Amino acid sequence: MFRSLQQQPRVLTVFCRDATRNHAASGMLQYLRDSAGRHSDVGVEVRDKFPTQDQLQYMYRADPRLIGGTVGTVAPLFKLASHNALFGAPLTEAVNKGVWRDAAVWVDWEKQKVGNTLTSLKQHLP
Repeated sequence: MFRSLQQQPRVLTVFCRDATRNHAASGMLQYLRDSAGRHSDVGVEVRDKFPTQDQLQYMYRADPRLIGGTVGTVAPLFKLASHNALFGAPLTEAVNKGVWRDAAVWVDWEKQKVGNTLTSLKQHLP
């Protein structure tokens, strides 16, 4: 809400190990580029790092099933210290450790929506 009051675009983040090699992420980013005129109120951020603990908790609250399927066992991660090296580590490391499935996840922080497919993104931002 605060961003809306300031007339700044809300931020949609795509978490992905390598957006150029991930078919889902490539499709999402292409859709966002193609529809930029319709969605000029949305800024896009691509992150190749594991979410912070706060971000992960927020994403999990938005869609526990989706995040549980992407991260696997979430509960132990919430028990880690927020400064644990996993949080903010490259997603490549998280994939290699089996903590993050090689998936792309988009998050609309302001609207509290999470998805992992181009279809879900199109439904969220028609």
